[in-house]
Amino acid sequence: MALATALLATGFAQASGVDWRGKIDLRAVESDTDQSWTDSGLGKSRYDRHSSRFSLGQAVLRGDLDLLDTVNGAVLLSASDQHHGVVDIQEAWLGWNPLPSGAWKMRVKAGYFFPPTSVEVEYGGIDWTPGPHHFQCRHQ
Repeated sequence: MALATALLATGFAQASGVDWRGKIDLRAVESDTDQSWTDSGLGKSRYDRHSSRFSLGQAVLRGDLDLLDTVNGAVLLSASDQHHGVVDIQEAWLGWNPLPSGAWKMRVKAGYFFPPTSVEVEYGGIDWTPGPHHFQCRHQ
């Protein structure tokens, strides 16, 4: 894990073709509830009059890079309001996709990542939202 993260960090520092994408969720709150349900109160909101008016709900930053024609990598960082001062590494990996020399294609991915959970769904972005074509029922 440490070796893959070090290699990925070195690659990001040297790569000129890094594609950065991000998302920021900023929140503005006004509440007169005495105590939020998250603090064992009876308020229906998770915010109460003691909550800060402005907060960072979540910030996500993803970087994708191509080191060589057959070597790529990615890093996905996340921070939220509930974890003050902590930046989570959700993914950090290097991939090798050599050109196929026969009928079989090989791909190797090493690092810290979540395995794909569905063959039908492409999780290509930072946050995936299902479209109407994902809910079609077909009867044969």
